This record gives sequence, structure tokens and C-alpha cells, in this order.
Amino acid sequence: MLVALAAAAIAFVWLAFPACGCAEPRYEGPTPMTAVIVDQLQSTSPDPEFINDATRMLQDAGYTVDYVSGKDVTVDYYRELPSKGYGLVIVRAHSGFVLRGPNDTEPQEPFLFSSEPYSDDAHAGDQASRRLSVAYYLDTNLGEVEGDPEELLERYRNEPRYFGIKPAFVASSMNGAFPGSTIVLMGCSGLSTDELAQAFVDKGARTVVGWDDLVSAQHTDDATERLLERMLAAGLPTAEAVAATAAEAGADPTYGGRLVYYE
Repeated sequence: MLVALAAAAIAFVWLAFPACGCAEPRYEGPTPMTAVIVDQLQSTSPDPEFINDATRMLQDAGYTVDYVSGKDVTVDYYRELPSKGYGLVIVRAHSGFVLRGPNDTEPQEPFLFSSEPYSDDAHAGDQASRRLSVAYYLDTNLGEVEGDPEELLERYRNEPRYFGIKPAFVASSMNGAFPGSTIVLMGCSGLSTDELAQAFVDKGARTVVGWDDLVSAQHTDDATERLLERMLAAGLPTAEAVAATAAEAGADPTYGGRLVYYE
């Protein structure tokens, strides 16, 4: 089974430019009762039961809910996401990490998968500024692979490639600002470092929830459903809901990822 089902992935980018630090003013108004489920995983690990249950819980709590699936999760969709004004953003997407250099074997700089196939010619400005990555799915954990990243790159050169959304893209290429939103990142390692979460906070989000390591699609779906029950039905603050969900769901039994939050 591909570890891609757990959203394990790597982007090979030897020069990783930091975000520009262009933070939007902190949003202090009421959080809009609108939500979106961005289901990039629909193409590889569909879970209609999770989507239906999450939509029902959101609607029962008074949210207007949008759903974006598979092929529609493009670079330009991410670009416009803050400007859509969602109070709750659930990103059910593969994610991974960038390797900063040929001798780097530790996770660095988390990124989100788009469903947009990689092209040398598309999004030229963002590629030149290293705000996008070339993303691959891997069939193993990096820590279990012998050999340097150059050899891995050659191994996966003929595999499908996609655009990856790096923290610098969130900070500098997304349009508008999140209106005090809660962002739930359901893929692997989204909060393995602070970079991606901080970019969302700098873009106006109030809280970012995600995983500190690899996680299977089934485990993240189950845990996110429990998280939504606590946030929406029980009305717990996000920090309390995350703590209670993490205690109940535990670490992913195969990959070890734990649910955490950043604000």
C-alpha cells in the first residue's frame, strides 16, 4: 500500500526561499458561519461517509458549507481561498515536506498538495520565487530509504508530479485574508514545524489544527470527525477540542502522527 494514502510526500527544491513576512492585520471581528471542505484526497482516498457526516455536523451547527473536490483543488483555487471569507476551512489534502538540500534527510517546511499536474510553464512567478514545489507521492517513509535525495528524485522522475503549496505561497501569493478562521489541515506533517501554520496565522487565521507527523487517511478522517463533534456539537474552544480529541484518538497506530494546534 502506498504511504501516499497517509499523505506522505516529498518536494525536491534545493533552494527554499522564506516567506516575505507580509502579514495581514489580525482579524478581531466575529468569525463567519461559513465553511469549506477542500477534498484534494477525493482523487486518491475518497471517503464519502466522512464528507457527508462533516457536512451534516456543520449544517446542524448553522454553517453554510461549500465542498471542493479532487481536480478542482488547483493552485489558483488555493490562491483565492482567503478571499472567500470562510470561518472554518477543512483541508483534506495530501501534504509533505521540502528537502532543502541534497544531504538533508529531516522533514523541513511542510507543504500542501494541489491536484494540478506540474508544468514548467505554469505559475512562472511563483515558481521563480520558490513559492511552489514539485510534489511527488512516495511509497515509503523517507527514514526507511537509503541513498541521497538526488537518487530518490531520479527514482520518482517518471511518477506523476503536482504543484505543492509552500508557506511562502500562503504568505505572499494568496489573495485577501482569512477572517479569523480556523484551519484544519488533515494531511501528514502539516504541523511538523511551525512554518505552514504561521503562514496561515499571518494571513489572518486564528488557529491551525494539524498533525505533527505521518497519519493515515482513515485515522485523520476519524479524528477530524471527533474534533468537529467537540467543536460544533459540544461547543468546546478549539484548543480544548483538540486536546480531548488527541487524547481519545491517540497517535496514528501505524505512522505515529498526533493531532496538535497552533495559534
